[in-house]
Amino acid sequence: MCQLPGMHGNGGGLENLFRHVIEQLLCIDEREGDWAPLLDDLRQRGVFSSFGVYGKLNSFFAGVNEVSDELASIYGQLAYQLGYLQLDRVLSPFEWSALQQWFSSVPLTVDMRLQEVKQLFGEPSFHTLGNSHQVHCYAGADMSDGWFCFDYGNQSRHWTDESGQHFEWVYGDDFILRDRRRTAGPFIGMIEFTPFGQQLFETVGKH
Repeated sequence: MCQLPGMHGNGGGLENLFRHVIEQLLCIDEREGDWAPLLDDLRQRGVFSSFGVYGKLNSFFAGVNEVSDELASIYGQLAYQLGYLQLDRVLSPFEWSALQQWFSSVPLTVDMRLQEVKQLFGEPSFHTLGNSHQVHCYAGADMSDGWFCFDYGNQSRHWTDESGQHFEWVYGDDFILRDRRRTAGPFIGMIEFTPFGQQLFETVGKH
């Protein structure tokens, strides 16, 4: 479900499905009390609106892409925190520290491609599989830590600026980084755009 979210639904229906599966697992294990604190944390950080996590993501990313993959990364991290999601890879403390430092001290002033990020940090702990959009996330051994996520796009974009000059982004089969994002911390400030991502949002009038 997390790796192929688009096959299981979209929008609020997909979020309800994620929540239903997690709640059923907790019920089976008689751990229902473990769920409410995680939802309260999402609300306190501004990640959970009146329309859920989907509502918050959709409002922010509207016009750029459908947000099933980003939604899957947030509920995937919660499932991992609860012990219900097995990851492909967990970063060592040294790897985690290096990635954390990169997020906090290296600005996204140039565009990066998926393979370039992998060269820096290796294979992701978790990833979605989309034709035009992918999310790759890195997790540490401490399940209470949030994930470091990379949101990639593989779309052609056409626009004309105020002077009438035409522009086009075309990246073929190579995914380009749109933004980097954490699943921890306040929603405002947890997403940082590359020049490519910033241009997409300026095109649709969001930023």
